[in-house]
Amino acid sequence: MPDILHNNRAVEFLIASKRCEIQGLRDFNVISGLISVIGDLVHSLQRERGASNLFVGSQGSDYQAELIAIREESDQKRSVLEHSLDQSIPAIQGMGASSAVLFSRLSLAIQAMEEIHTLRTQTWQCAWDGQALTQAYSAIISSLLAVVFEAADIARDPKLTEILVGLFNLMQGKELAGQERAAGSLAFASGMAPVEIKSRIEHLIDYQETCFSTYLQHVDQQAVAVWRALESSPCCLQIAALRDHLCGTAKGRLTGEDLARQWFTVQSEKQDKIRELEIACYEALSMQCQLRLEEAENRLSANEDAVQHFMSLNEEEPTSSIETFSLLRTPVNNNVTSPGQSRTLMDLVQYQSKRLQEVEQSLDLARTALEERKIMERAKYILMKHRGLEEDEAYQLMRQTAMNQSRRLIDVARSLIEMSVLWKG
Repeated sequence: MPDILHNNRAVEFLIASKRCEIQGLRDFNVISGLISVIGDLVHSLQRERGASNLFVGSQGSDYQAELIAIREESDQKRSVLEHSLDQSIPAIQGMGASSAVLFSRLSLAIQAMEEIHTLRTQTWQCAWDGQALTQAYSAIISSLLAVVFEAADIARDPKLTEILVGLFNLMQGKELAGQERAAGSLAFASGMAPVEIKSRIEHLIDYQETCFSTYLQHVDQQAVAVWRALESSPCCLQIAALRDHLCGTAKGRLTGEDLARQWFTVQSEKQDKIRELEIACYEALSMQCQLRLEEAENRLSANEDAVQHFMSLNEEEPTSSIETFSLLRTPVNNNVTSPGQSRTLMDLVQYQSKRLQEVEQSLDLARTALEERKIMERAKYILMKHRGLEEDEAYQLMRQTAMNQSRRLIDVARSLIEMSVLWKG
């Protein structure tokens, strides 16, 4: 009798572990939908930021009607996000300890979005200069991207984590390209290209290429081919020509008709194409989540069948402790590759343990890039706070330091974080 009770308890825990895995995948599937909605709002806000700079750069004489339409689109996307947040609360709560951090990120993002109304009023009155306007919009967008970043950290499946790492780097690169669109829109609309704007655009170009390069390391060959085609597309060729025109012009007025609209149009076309790659990542994330969910449900069913078979054998032929141990250690088929092919409880437990170990090993590999990314983000934040730098300037400073000292960029970031303790003192 004690052996049967112990076996029943082992069965309960075995089945419970599979059900927890399934529930976790279901919760994450909801969160992945939330990530997609956030990406949609970010895309609209990025466009609104660029259009606002066109408006301010022209002293309110251009792009008024377009800006109104873009704002309406952003408001619509924001309403969709608010509804999605309400639907996602139970799923986020189900993510255990990670839910607290994710809720915190969402709280900060919601607070940041409350500033949009004030920001728009200041824009309409041309009360802010374009650079301050860009920074304000970028802060809101950054708070939303931080939610995506945190979601990548709570995925417990290596393939899902890898997709999320690629997605986040794509979104970060797209945000930097969006900041480039805003900076160039201001320069062309005002007819002025001061040195600081040229330098900022050069930094943005360099930094976004790093993000896109990391993205390409975490996607399949089809996505790489699509990206290569984008790089050689007409809009990207036009952007390259306009970059030369912008950064090659001496300090003073820019010449040419409708350069601001040309710049905004081709940059927006590029942003829309990158957005399509984002959507492909969301679809891959959803498909992978569904696939993992089906696999987990099938394994649960196979486990339940095998456990039921084992328990029926035990009821028909009660065994002693020694016999039970022997039965648990001896499979019917020596070539067992799945739980459904085994008649023993020990086989099921060993199979589950081995699979979890393999998942953890794969997850560790997939999360290496994510962990390094978190270190880089923290180091950039420290520089931005203590040196008063923009994000791209902070990255450029770390990169230049790494080159000067012949060190890896990630090692420079780690050292910076360690030194920040002294700064606080």
